[in-house]
Amino acid sequence: MLWLSSLVLLHYAQATTNILTVKRVTPSTVATPTGDPNFKVIRPFANQYLADAFTNPFLMCDEWGSPVKELGKPAIDPGPPATTGKPHVGWHPHRGFDLLSVIKEGRGSHADSLGNVEIVRPGGIQWMRSGSGIEHAEGGGNPEGAAKHGFQIWINLPSHLKMSVPKYGTVQPEDIPMEDNTRIGGAMIHYLAGLGTPMIQAASFQERKDFTIIDVELPRNSTQIITIPLHFERVIAYSYRNTCTVAGRIVQPQKAATLTIGAIEVDAVGEQPEDDSESSRVATVELEGGSNGCAILIFAAKPMLEPIAWRGPIVMNTQAEIEQAYRDLRSGNFLKKSVGYDYRKRALT
Repeated sequence: MLWLSSLVLLHYAQATTNILTVKRVTPSTVATPTGDPNFKVIRPFANQYLADAFTNPFLMCDEWGSPVKELGKPAIDPGPPATTGKPHVGWHPHRGFDLLSVIKEGRGSHADSLGNVEIVRPGGIQWMRSGSGIEHAEGGGNPEGAAKHGFQIWINLPSHLKMSVPKYGTVQPEDIPMEDNTRIGGAMIHYLAGLGTPMIQAASFQERKDFTIIDVELPRNSTQIITIPLHFERVIAYSYRNTCTVAGRIVQPQKAATLTIGAIEVDAVGEQPEDDSESSRVATVELEGGSNGCAILIFAAKPMLEPIAWRGPIVMNTQAEIEQAYRDLRSGNFLKKSVGYDYRKRALT
């Protein structure tokens, strides 16, 4: 269970709670994921300060663009680009992990080898299970000069799902599960992926109970209590807009706070709770928006204790599996499932 507001917490007063505290704050790095020096992203993890061996199952978070919208309010839809019907470019493969694209501002465009061609409006998400292998292309959905801001997040798959059937989905902004506490001095909370609450299901990857990703926007002078199951021992709060106060500690923009439960290190691995009485034990953290307001992505998970073998767009468990994936690419056997037509030719913006 995941209870993410002070209002909900009151209904579960019997739950055993622990206070989350900030263990350390790490800076982000700048990366060029496509190899194009003109396209740079901010990467709070994985980097030399916060390695994937610690953040696993969260492999990577890339932030692009700059936020301009009002905190706690929806972004303006810029509409389609002036020229549509252009072929997608930048086709590339993935295998072995889940992928979440969070479109905060602007539009997101996607096409893939399953035949999907989709546009998501600002405030929505696109999710994809690469599984046994998928090829996709992104970009080209925005008009010239429109605001652009968002995140791409890679989430590891356990070994038994790495070669599962690939899937894709779009969730438009009006369908993102959310909780609006701004009228009572709290935050706007969007439940993006993984485990939701007893009353609110997350927007994507609902079958995965080993993690949660939520987006918290705090207008100025607002506060919000966030509660997280105690067995989610990986807890990271990424301050992506303005300076936030996390558990009483200042966290500057583009820095990630790693949280601990009391004096216990977050990376101390415990057993998965097996009954409701255990899963009802939670940890709490207070967030404060300050005089300018702020925005935070919260990542919480049960650690995935499996080896990571990672090369480019492929994430497996062993180097032998990585080598097999690249042999499949070279031989044309990479896609285990795809449509029976030229999906690249039909994929138009």
